[in-house]
Amino acid sequence: MALWILGYPEQAVARIGEAVALARRCAHPFSLAWATGFTAVIHQLRRDSASTAEWADRTIALAAEQGFPTWLATGLIERAWALAAGGDSVGALPLLEQSTSTFASTGQELAATLVLGLASEIHTAAGRPTQVLALLDGALALGDKNSEHFYAAELHRLQGEALLADGQAPAAAGTDPVANAERYYRRAIDIARSQQAKSFELRAATSLARLWRDQSKRAEARDLLAPLYAWFTEGFDTRDLIEAKALLEELS
Repeated sequence: MALWILGYPEQAVARIGEAVALARRCAHPFSLAWATGFTAVIHQLRRDSASTAEWADRTIALAAEQGFPTWLATGLIERAWALAAGGDSVGALPLLEQSTSTFASTGQELAATLVLGLASEIHTAAGRPTQVLALLDGALALGDKNSEHFYAAELHRLQGEALLADGQAPAAAGTDPVANAERYYRRAIDIARSQQAKSFELRAATSLARLWRDQSKRAEARDLLAPLYAWFTEGFDTRDLIEAKALLEELS
């Protein structure tokens, strides 16, 4: 996960592959569930819905067989995300509910910021923007309580996305959702830079550059995104980098 966050998506896949191979050699079910579950997480971070679904299904099967509720919940929410990303948000919601109740039964809060972020994406895909902002506020509060900040940049970016979803997300009286979205994107970029989290910074910068493009601030959008895209040396087949490249070509 650290490799992906720091901007090395291909190295992240290679390292998690080593983890799975090691767990298989050890023939230790819990280690295999850990490695399999995190493989689904890595592919979700790469926004590869097909690979996420494949590894989520493996995690669900192993966790159900062995009685590992935390990994069952992890597999379920990753599978739900993959369905929503593939356009089946209706099918994703029951899996999300099952995952939420399973996580609650364990009392676990480790990585809850990531879990709540995925839940917000699923609700957004299902056309439920009214639920998303409160969910993300709760995720950030939980992150502060537990000193868990690795996903904070993405949570702020998702807040901006929720405000702009269909132009219908609620905002406080007298406030401008577009201006608030820009504020969230800027905050996401600041957090990512402070953590050297290049992958999250690229994502947030792409969101802000799109917003500026739509406001006819094309030069500002290009100046923000171009040097960040140029920093990357791998992962050019991932959705984040593909979308950033396409946006830069449009801005040019």
